Amino acid sequence: MRRGPSGHTLLEVLVSTAIMTIVLAGVVSALLIAGGAIPESEDPSAAIVRATRVAEKITGELQFGLTVDERTATSVEFTVADRDGDSNPETIRYSWDGVPGNALQMEYNGAAASDVVQGVEEFELLYDTKIVSVLEPSEIESSELLLASRTTASAYLGFRVRSAIWPGQYVMPSLPVNATSWTVTRVQLKARISGPTDGLADVQLRLPDANNLPSDVVLEQVALNETNLSGAYTWEQFNYSDVDGLRPDRGLCVVVEWSAGTDAADIEQASGEGSGRVKTIDAGVSWTNEPDSLLYAVYGTHFTPGPPVPVNHTFLTGVRIKLRVGGDTSARVQTSTAILEAPEITP
Repeated sequence: MRRGPSGHTLLEVLVSTAIMTIVLAGVVSALLIAGGAIPESEDPSAAIVRATRVAEKITGELQFGLTVDERTATSVEFTVADRDGDSNPETIRYSWDGVPGNALQMEYNGAAASDVVQGVEEFELLYDTKIVSVLEPSEIESSELLLASRTTASAYLGFRVRSAIWPGQYVMPSLPVNATSWTVTRVQLKARISGPTDGLADVQLRLPDANNLPSDVVLEQVALNETNLSGAYTWEQFNYSDVDGLRPDRGLCVVVEWSAGTDAADIEQASGEGSGRVKTIDAGVSWTNEPDSLLYAVYGTHFTPGPPVPVNHTFLTGVRIKLRVGGDTSARVQTSTAILEAPEITP
């Protein structure tokens, strides 16, 4: 006799349903508990975690800073030791534009900025410094003086400045034996018109070579315009502002270099007297010493040692950080770090 498919009794079904209900209730409860333990993105605890990680990253890098090149309330740029093997320090910059909700950004070795954390509501950097006063040598600058000159002669001669033919003068200043350096403030030469008044020249101050001839190093130059000259020799003045720190045991070369025109000018010189005049006939490729002198006057100042003076040096010893991510004011994070190298900073 064939028997039909076996089934479950009503009692068995009811018991199974009850057991499944109990199991599902436990699973749901566990999920709810676990879900409550994970903070949402806007939850203060999540914001604190994010801000803490960023603040620790910044302080961890600043701790080993070698130099601090920028320091404001919302940005800091500093260098750390070489990380990529090129023997050069790495540059790191953190910045926030101060707009609530915008990201805190980082730049590495000048590359494009990337977001470190978004939704920043507060970011403030405070700097701890110490000042050390040290006695350092000082220098005393003289008033403007006539440092070297030849203003008269028994006989005079003109030197015509042309496209390839230029005059010059080696000048050795008269300085105190304890002078540490000297400067040039102005130079005077005697000049006049030479032919058509279309000439231009540059009165250059050049460093000398080992033979006291002009080198190619031009410290500063001032234009000489022939239209400002007359038909007779007159003293013309040329002012300089960037020629300083000159060695006291070395002189300087004044060169009148042709720039434009048929002839740039005539420069007066002593005929057969004095020394130090130089000339070129190949537009400065080579120079020769001549047994006479231009008529000239060189003014400037000199420096001599002064008494030691106290100088304050400021060193960065630490940085404090305030950072808040998100709108809850209770999520503000504050931390600080000491900077081990304590780099010197400018006020």
